[in-house]
Amino acid sequence: MSDITQLLNKQQYQKVAQRYMQPAEGSIEKQVHDFTRSELKSNRISQAKSYWYNPAVDHDLIEKSQEGYRPEPQSIYFGESFDGGNRPTWEVKCFDYGAYSNYLHSADASTDSHASRFDSLVGVFGPEISGQAYEYLRSKEAGGTITSSDFSNIQILANFIDILDVQQRQFSIINAVTTKATNTLAIQTLAYSRFGITEEIGELESPESRKGQFTSQTFKLKKLGGLIAWSDEAEMQNWASGVNPIDYTRQNLASDAVRIKAGKIAASLASLTTASTSAADWSAYTTDHSTTNPLIFIQNVYNEIYANYGTMDTIASTPRTYSFFASNTHVSGQTASPAIVLGPGQVPAKGLTGYQWYVDPSLTENYVYMYDKRGIWFLQGPSKIENYRNSQTGENGVIYREWCNSFVKETGFGKKATGISPT
Repeated sequence: MSDITQLLNKQQYQKVAQRYMQPAEGSIEKQVHDFTRSELKSNRISQAKSYWYNPAVDHDLIEKSQEGYRPEPQSIYFGESFDGGNRPTWEVKCFDYGAYSNYLHSADASTDSHASRFDSLVGVFGPEISGQAYEYLRSKEAGGTITSSDFSNIQILANFIDILDVQQRQFSIINAVTTKATNTLAIQTLAYSRFGITEEIGELESPESRKGQFTSQTFKLKKLGGLIAWSDEAEMQNWASGVNPIDYTRQNLASDAVRIKAGKIAASLASLTTASTSAADWSAYTTDHSTTNPLIFIQNVYNEIYANYGTMDTIASTPRTYSFFASNTHVSGQTASPAIVLGPGQVPAKGLTGYQWYVDPSLTENYVYMYDKRGIWFLQGPSKIENYRNSQTGENGVIYREWCNSFVKETGFGKKATGISPT
């Protein structure tokens, strides 16, 4: 083989040759080529069976796909890669969930008429799918009957939006930690080991040369998922009062994903090291006042975390454990009375200026977790929904997958303690 033949066989020269062999811009061949490719792409999207969601809002945590596409924040993309692979290409944007969520929380959402709301929803769909979405929304608005074969790609997209919406509304414990969202399945961070400078330097002496050390950390996401399926007969039923059990099943799937993610955060908090300062029973009572002052205990734990260069700003516990803190006379300033909190959420951290206290039943009873919020991360990765059809059994189904994880990023930034309430 000649040298020139070997040269032309190299991959980079083949790519150059292939580019120059493309139909000339503006030629009939070029127009036919582009139109055919556009029609094939549109047909694939019309028959879509899956979608991917990029949850990231921070552009630093959004990476390009193998094809070089970078997804927009909080957006849903067409799921199947055009080469037949099962991976997100992030090429075809189908829905702007961020804009949709902002609209739902705006004043317009409650005051818009049906017609103006309809126009607002049309605007959040991507251009490649907006025409089909428009027809789907018109059919829904008119109250017509839609079967599983009608607008199948838009229906699966609508299911995905419902699942994401349920999770966004119900997930409260995620606010108790630092949340990072990414479109990839792993994130790499750096941990820094500090050094001390020379405290005293004599005349004509130089300070010692010292340096810190960076350690690379890679945190991988874990997958959760669920599958729901229903028969043709179930779909063909005329359910009383318009209540469709399939819709309730989808909501169950979404809410259970929330439960799993809350459990991951609870597990991270449970892995914190125990505070050196021993906790006493906050409910103990003597004559007319509480025996133990929890504010002094919390101050001592703050000092432990501060010694590790953290700044404690967050406390978490179960609602019951928090009640013993809130009813302590050193906190309430009066005769102890029960301060009952039943559900998850944020509660007042009385006597602790600048602190946030979160309660959640997912946490372990009789424990209190005190930490610098920067030290506990919840990493939210991409999610995927896809439907399937088994013609032999007459079964339709939806499969949901999501990648996420929670971990302690800075081990010295948090402490836990127990023995603070009666068992």
